[in-house]
Amino acid sequence: MPKPPRIFVLHVSLHGIKTVWRRIAVPASVRLSALHRVIQGVMGWHDMHLHEFTARNGERFGVPEHDDFEPPQDESIHKLDEFLSRPRDKLRYTYDFGDSWEHVIELKLATEYSKRPMRAEFIDGAGKCPPEDCGGVPGYYEMLKAIHDPRHPEHRQFVDWLPNGTYDPDDFNPALAEVILRSIRV
Repeated sequence: MPKPPRIFVLHVSLHGIKTVWRRIAVPASVRLSALHRVIQGVMGWHDMHLHEFTARNGERFGVPEHDDFEPPQDESIHKLDEFLSRPRDKLRYTYDFGDSWEHVIELKLATEYSKRPMRAEFIDGAGKCPPEDCGGVPGYYEMLKAIHDPRHPEHRQFVDWLPNGTYDPDDFNPALAEVILRSIRV
């Protein structure tokens, strides 16, 4: 008798910014290429930069044709359950090699599910994703200081750069995350 399908409940956190995290459920057999799209959607990124996954042993997985020097293994042929199997197992996901947004993907729960097809599901989360191209974790914190201090030397630059001239780090919209995940095939 075949093993019943499993789902993984994952906690995705943004390294260096403790207030930004998401909890999602995905099929254990999701390909890393689909997990990339899920993370992009649920975090609020716009998929404008390169990315890769890094396993505990240092192996890298991504889109090989984008890296001529040391290409990563092809993420489209590897599944999540090759890297995570027990709670507290972790996988790293890096987005935008310039800003170097490091995400920690931690398995919280592995469980069986019914035979119906499983889509990625949003469970919980907090914190708005930082704006693209703000300079990584140090740039993000500098941006927050600058937009809240009219005397900061970069205040006007950031206010002009941000959509609507402002950014609220607590303005995470769970309903939008749910809608986005419903549109992603896994």
